[in-house]
Amino acid sequence: MEPVLKAALANLWFVTIHPFDDGDGRIARAIADLSLARSEGSSQRFYSMSAQIREERGEYYRILEQTQRGTMDVTSWMEWFLGCLTRAIEGAQGALSGVIAKARYWEKLRDVPLNERQRARMAGCRPSVGSTVVSKREDVHVRRAPPPRPESDALRCARTCIR
Repeated sequence: MEPVLKAALANLWFVTIHPFDDGDGRIARAIADLSLARSEGSSQRFYSMSAQIREERGEYYRILEQTQRGTMDVTSWMEWFLGCLTRAIEGAQGALSGVIAKARYWEKLRDVPLNERQRARMAGCRPSVGSTVVSKREDVHVRRAPPPRPESDALRCARTCIR
């Protein structure tokens, strides 16, 4: 059986068995995420099935109840689970595309000199981790970003995922 289908069934059966008074749903979603992670053989995942199920919890409970109350034909459940997984992956791809676009933008501008006014405007756009105040005026909080790296961590990470 395909590992993705095993993850869907593991989630369904755990919630159906309902071994605990509380937390069965959270554990079932964690089991699904664990099963998916193991099936991919990768230490990095950029989507969360659990988070996507939380986003779609109304439909999750509806299809879960339909499956448990009916003949236990799991076809509808599997279709929903695979659709939910697809939406989780598509959402992660969209987020990663945004990260990659921003990383490329900042890489293009990393060596462009900025005047004080430009630095003041950029202070709200760039991360302030490791930054220092470069203006003594109390009404202006200008920060200088840490020195750029040859290639940003976000871009390197994103390139690794796309390959």
